[in-house]
Order: sequence, then C-alpha cells, then structure tokens
Amino acid sequence: LGTEKPLLVGVTVLTSLSADDLSAVMPFDGRISDIVLRLAERAQAAGLDGIVASVDEARLVKERLGGEFLVVTPGIRPSGADTGDQKRVATPRKAVEAGSDYLVVGRPIIRAPSPAEAARAILAELETELAGKCTVLVVPVREASNRAGSGSSPAPSSTCSIGSSSSAADPAPV
Repeated sequence: LGTEKPLLVGVTVLTSLSADDLSAVMPFDGRISDIVLRLAERAQAAGLDGIVASVDEARLVKERLGGEFLVVTPGIRPSGADTGDQKRVATPRKAVEAGSDYLVVGRPIIRAPSPAEAARAILAELETELAGKCTVLVVPVREASNRAGSGSSPAPSSTCSIGSSSSAADPAPV
C-alpha cells in the first residue's frame, strides 16, 4: 500500500487510577507496577510495539522488555501544574529520564490560555540533554476539543516534536 506500518500499543493501567482505586474494583494485593509488567509482557508476546503506562512503570518496562519496546506515557504535567484527575503524573523531564518514548500531553496545553505558549514551555523543559529523545503528543479531551480547534497555530520547531493524536507514528505540528 505504500504506507508505513502504524505503531500498535496496548493500554495497561490508566494514570487516573491509584492502587486504592484498583482495589475497589478488582482483587488487587500488590503494586501497580506488577500488573503493568504482566500486561506489558503479554502485549510484547502478542506482537504489539509497546504499551501505554505511567512514568512510574516506564523504566521497569524498558529494563524487563528492552529499549525497543515503546512506552507511551500520559499524565504529563509541567512543573507546578495542577494534576487534575490524574493520580500518577510526572513532568516531561522525569518521563523522558524514565525511558518514555512518547509523552501524551492534553489538558495542560489545550486548557491553557495560550496553548502554543504552553507547548513552548513544555519543550523548554526538555530542551537540554534530553532533546530529541521523545515525541510529545497533544491529545484533545472532549470538553476542550472545540477550544483547541484544528487550526491552532503551529508549535515552535524543536528537536523534540509536538504532534497531534491523529498520527502517532508521524506526528503533525499543532
């Protein structure tokens, strides 16, 4: 077909869930990382390219399953930002240092008074020795999708790219 194979990742434990939340809905007597690692191993065995997991599990997944197995990390918040409904969050810098390959940034950008400036601030956090080691994905959430709009101004150019959720394999500027 002349197109590149899309990346396929599986979701593990949502970043909006804590250990207490899991215990309330299923038999759970352990650490979230144990569940994530078990699901990651199954995802890899099934031929997936990676998983979606919090920064808390990124390093463990990379150590256990290898550096080529992708980790997509949601719950990314700039330093000092409100965590909202997210229980397991991290700054962009901590996520990249932990081994995350793709950072999913939604509300901190699309709910900002100036989404482009918010994106620039996130890139500024990364533009040190970590630049070029990640891709930042901007994922619109329902209630803010009208505000973000598809015609928002492009993000600044950087060695760490910002993309939309329409194509994770080849992020387009937002």
